[in-house]
Amino acid sequence: MKKLLIVVACVLVTSATSWGQALVTKSKAFSIAVGTQKIQKSTALRISIEDAKAKAGVCPYYVRSFQYFPGANLISIEVYQELCLNDAYGFSQGEAIWIAPLGLQTKGSKVSVLINQTPAGNLIYDQQTQLFSVNGD
Repeated sequence: MKKLLIVVACVLVTSATSWGQALVTKSKAFSIAVGTQKIQKSTALRISIEDAKAKAGVCPYYVRSFQYFPGANLISIEVYQELCLNDAYGFSQGEAIWIAPLGLQTKGSKVSVLINQTPAGNLIYDQQTQLFSVNGD
């Protein structure tokens, strides 16, 4: 948990630089998009999470847990919502920030993403553009 807070602080301090292009894919429950930002020798990813279908009671998503399993090239993100009573109809949103390991920044590297244990797509690194993009299942 402490490492995630440090990563977010680093990204917020360097937010003057722009994020790369974000591409979107949809799973059954969630849509994800990814933005890529170079920070010195590292690459920060902003994984945006949104409901795949509109619903009543739009409230923000918060990250409960974020785990990267390097042996499986898998990111597991668990999100939750606090109780908020409103009449809004639309899409709830949230985001997670992650510094990608240097080993993933090679041509064709792929990391699968699970949101609340549901496949949400794959992050694929393009060495030419030096950006990650989302490629749906």
